[in-house]
Amino acid sequence: MNSRVADKIALVTGAGRGIGRAIAMALAREGATVYATDILAAEIEETAELIRGAGGIVTAIVHDVLEPDARSGVRSMRFQVGQRIVFQLIRRCSIALIL
Repeated sequence: MNSRVADKIALVTGAGRGIGRAIAMALAREGATVYATDILAAEIEETAELIRGAGGIVTAIVHDVLEPDARSGVRSMRFQVGQRIVFQLIRRCSIALIL
């Protein structure tokens, strides 16, 4: 796949619906492994099923970015994958982090 995000890891918050879901799906379609987070459990699972159904790789995480420990959760994920996070803010609460 000839894409800037192919074989990269993307963390997308607010991925349960709307713009966040669209971003997560687009990144997966382009070959990224997506960690999709949202405070809404049912919606994030639906997003994950849509991505998997289209052949993408996704991990769904119920996560509230407004919680005080949200940053430590992102740091923990960063250390698990062992790569540097480069981030881009994407409207409202959706954040896409490409590793």
